[in-house]
Amino acid sequence: MIHFNERELPMAAYPVNLNQLVTGKAYYQITYDGDDKDMEAPLVLSMVFIGMNIDDDETDTVYFQDALSYDFGIRLSDDPESGTFMLFRCTPDGLGAIFEFDQALDELMKCSIRRQRGK
Repeated sequence: MIHFNERELPMAAYPVNLNQLVTGKAYYQITYDGDDKDMEAPLVLSMVFIGMNIDDDETDTVYFQDALSYDFGIRLSDDPESGTFMLFRCTPDGLGAIFEFDQALDELMKCSIRRQRGK
């Protein structure tokens, strides 16, 4: 058995701030289906920050790539035949559901508590 030290969970969510993003670092998007009013079934997506304003005419566009294809070495600049990947983009205001690992863990632990209370 593994023991995880007890910790206090913040009531508020603490998503990433635009100024904290590091190119090539993994982040986690945690969302809930619109029908999941009790927020008991999280949708978790692992993705890697790949930069901002990739197209020359863009401003304030944040880009992420799915972590699996990134880990396989597939990059946006590669030949399209090199493999498929998912690309996600948003504005800095759209980072509200994207977390660093420990903050994502906090959100999942809060979900676990909601699930236990709902039984």
